[in-house]
Amino acid sequence: MRFPQETVVQTFLPTYRSLLAKALNQEGLPQERIAALIGVTQAQVSKYLTGKITHEPTLANDPRVQATINTIAPALAEGQIDTVTALAESLHLIRTLENRGPLCEIHTQAMPALEGTGCDACLDPQSRTLNEHRTLVDVRYALRRLLTIDTLADWIPHVGSNLAQAAPDATTLWDVAALPGRIDAIAGQPRATTEPKLGASQHVATLVLAVKDVHPDHKAALNIAYRDALLDHAQAIGYETLRFDADYDGRRAEVTTRIQQTGTDEPPTILYHEGAFGIEPIAYILGHDAEHVVERTHALLERAKRSRA
Repeated sequence: MRFPQETVVQTFLPTYRSLLAKALNQEGLPQERIAALIGVTQAQVSKYLTGKITHEPTLANDPRVQATINTIAPALAEGQIDTVTALAESLHLIRTLENRGPLCEIHTQAMPALEGTGCDACLDPQSRTLNEHRTLVDVRYALRRLLTIDTLADWIPHVGSNLAQAAPDATTLWDVAALPGRIDAIAGQPRATTEPKLGASQHVATLVLAVKDVHPDHKAALNIAYRDALLDHAQAIGYETLRFDADYDGRRAEVTTRIQQTGTDEPPTILYHEGAFGIEPIAYILGHDAEHVVERTHALLERAKRSRA
């Protein structure tokens, strides 16, 4: 893992300060004054002026860097601006170079995993790219916990289970992280053979989006087999349930309407349908995120387990 700030400190600053020191020297300033202006020692200025500091060519030759140096150096030398103003101009330059510029390229070279993510991952903590990555991490972590529930295999439907979570700004199926290969019961144990991906689910993701359309802070769900006893277990631990029609056509609108009709501030904990021709009865456990869904699933299945004992 390499932070973008490391690229600035290790690559940009030596090049930029060296260029600025040389420009200030050409303006006639002594090394002591240059050192005070750019915030380094006189010995360091001497290294800059004698070429002992290696420049990053991509940055040194960038016209935006040259333009900033040519503006700041004479203004500092003549007292037209102070060091705070020079700092502001320099920070603006850094932001410009980061925004899909040479600093972004240098950072990506040092951390190849960033390839294709776009520099907004560095510039904006709330960027779409980072939100998608966080969503995938959330599902991956919750999945590990989900698979430790010992009775989960008993509740996996024939079509398999899936754990899905939508990104904060999700609007389409491609904004929802889920498992491409589902969760299946193998030798009596729940198993997932794939890692979460965006756009990997249709039915669970559609339901997640439908709930999120009404309650934006609820953006995750898990599907399990529906049985009549499930409603009794849910009621016993205070989970609200809501039935909807099983048809796939228009499901998002159907679920959204059914939730809106309840008129409550919170969605039910469980949405379910009783199946139809060619459609297996399924229940969906909802939550704020995938981890919340796992917590609710664990409580529900523990109740079912105790009732059988």
